[in-house]
Amino acid sequence: MGLDFELLKTQELDGLSGNQIKIFQRRGGYQRDDPTIACTLGRVAHGVALSELLYLDQFQPKIFDGVSCHREKIGGGWLNLLYNGPKGKDKGNFFNYLQNMEDLSRKNSSASEVVGDIEKKYYDLLSNFKFLPNSPTLMNVGRELGQLSGCYVLSVSDSINDWASNVGYAMMIHKSGGGTGFSFSNIRPSGDRVGSTLGVASGPLSPLRIINVSTEEIKQGGTRRGANMGVLSVYHPDILDFIDLKLDVGKYPNFNLSVAVDEKWMKKVFVGGNYNLINPRSGERVKKLNAKEVFDRITQNAYFCGDPGIVFIDRHNWPRNNPTPALGQIESTNPCGEQSLLAFESCNLGSINLYKHLVKKGDSFVFDTNELEKTVRTSVRFLDNVIDINKFPLPEIEMITKRNRKIGLGVMGFAETIALLGWAYNSKEALGFAERTMRLINETAMSESESLAEVRGKFPNWDNSVFDPRSEYFAGEEHYPRNAGRTTIAPTGTIAIAAGLDASGIEPPFKIVTRRKTADGVDTEKLGSVASKEHTFYQIFQPFLYFAKKGNYWGKDEKTLLQIISDNEGSIQNLDFIPEPIKRIFMTSHDFNYKEHIDMQAAFQRHTDHAVSKTVNFPETATVEDVRNAFTYAHKKKTKGVTIYVDNSLDVQVLDSGPSMKFITPLYPRGRNQQSRTIELKATSPDGHKRPTIFINLSFLSQGLRKRQLEEILKNGERT
Repeated sequence: MGLDFELLKTQELDGLSGNQIKIFQRRGGYQRDDPTIACTLGRVAHGVALSELLYLDQFQPKIFDGVSCHREKIGGGWLNLLYNGPKGKDKGNFFNYLQNMEDLSRKNSSASEVVGDIEKKYYDLLSNFKFLPNSPTLMNVGRELGQLSGCYVLSVSDSINDWASNVGYAMMIHKSGGGTGFSFSNIRPSGDRVGSTLGVASGPLSPLRIINVSTEEIKQGGTRRGANMGVLSVYHPDILDFIDLKLDVGKYPNFNLSVAVDEKWMKKVFVGGNYNLINPRSGERVKKLNAKEVFDRITQNAYFCGDPGIVFIDRHNWPRNNPTPALGQIESTNPCGEQSLLAFESCNLGSINLYKHLVKKGDSFVFDTNELEKTVRTSVRFLDNVIDINKFPLPEIEMITKRNRKIGLGVMGFAETIALLGWAYNSKEALGFAERTMRLINETAMSESESLAEVRGKFPNWDNSVFDPRSEYFAGEEHYPRNAGRTTIAPTGTIAIAAGLDASGIEPPFKIVTRRKTADGVDTEKLGSVASKEHTFYQIFQPFLYFAKKGNYWGKDEKTLLQIISDNEGSIQNLDFIPEPIKRIFMTSHDFNYKEHIDMQAAFQRHTDHAVSKTVNFPETATVEDVRNAFTYAHKKKTKGVTIYVDNSLDVQVLDSGPSMKFITPLYPRGRNQQSRTIELKATSPDGHKRPTIFINLSFLSQGLRKRQLEEILKNGERT
């Protein structure tokens, strides 16, 4: 017997917070077409469990009855490609495929038993919030869209026709809840000749602008905001324009930017040497730039507006990091940088909630590694199943995704876990726990993937992969996994809240009391209004309340204590009545230096197949030199990329500890010369009155001057 859906329709899960309910209402379908959250999770568990039937020979004739499908025996298992029906009938083809499995599960007793056993395991995992898949899976399993992957990378070639195609592809992916990454490095530079028209090329920023506009137009149509990653090689002739792109604040809200660099270029940075810019059309050298000056420009702009980040692209292509180098090089990542993919690859992610693997013993907590191992095995099977019930938006995407079968299993609840174990985020104990835990997850994920391969077949592109000892790309360890890649550390913004957590991914708590805005809330505040309650989450770091309650709230009642902390910008560090050991455990994101942030990222990266999403959050008092040091330290620690953000760099932030107090909005760069770049700024005071415009040179800001220090200048309307 499987799940009792009539019971789930009337059964509410115990102990859910208001924030959890709000997330499931907005993203999961609760109160839209699922009467309870239990029903939402049951729908997901059942839909994913249907894939089990594919691997039992007796059910295959019924599953593919009336379904247009290319089937090929490869890698010891079946490769089933569904997206090849007559044009315009693909939707019905996929529906027939799912409906056949659904009919089997309801009408065939053997099939019902197979699905019922596994769906109960999945439901137990989901309803106890030990694991959650990425948002598209929660949103779309068993629904019309049917697109379940969170991450895509699309190929952008040097062709206007290809640009137009990519706009359409991105719109389809965003509509269904996925994010897209693009490398623009193969596009000829602006001003280059175009043989077909005898004109000049507009360069790689043109398709980026077009995709950004299309994302803006369709983002309100789906259930989540469209997101993109734009990557450009540091060797591209238009690299300086790309680095400066986000200084035009507010014009490219749907793109994160990263400069792709390699070891050879980083060595030039350290010695101050020049390097060549190469025209990707001709392969010819265009001109030279000084690597250190370009690096300084990256760090200065990242300091000012959060973009661009840096991706160490050759590290994504080191042996084992790109498991299928015979198919091509990795050139881009998904929007948050954690998932590197080949052109047209997609990946479905999921995260284990470490917090739910703590066991209370007496007055303290211990971490249950045996239970974690069980969760990893079930989660790997779950994510592999998702691939087979996923409605891919393009045949190219289905082909390479099913041939490589990459999944991305990561973690969330790390900050909550170490806090209840009594460890500070920057302690040796926490770093050691991070590395031990991720090693266990990574090794268990490989073990389970190989176990699945014994029954289902290894991933079809295994031949000539880094696991194939006969291949020139063999990386030294012979493995036969079902999935070419298995582990990824995602930011888990939405699913962390859905799981009842207050910190995301492997991040420390941003604040003890935090105001988080949804994408709609951010858009509202960009227009000058205050985000509504519906689009605002007030999060309290729950482990702190556990210790506060044990300490009788240190002479305060709970409400008063939280108000004091909120008024103190969400921090407890300068509150004299709170004991020092508690302050040590409950440091927040801005209390750590860049090395402590990056050390944690590196600890997880050492045992993660793909990459790690981690933001190095700086306080408003940070300098350009701090940002520069963070980038170089991330390189030293062998991370695959680094993202930094200086508090109050942008007028509207997703996370803050209270109402915005920012005064300045940069409008546009005034000139491209590195020494004379200036920014026009307008100021608006908290009471909504506009202040005079000023012009300020970026080198002035790079000396450490931040927005609040400019307040008096703005009030007086001075110019500098």
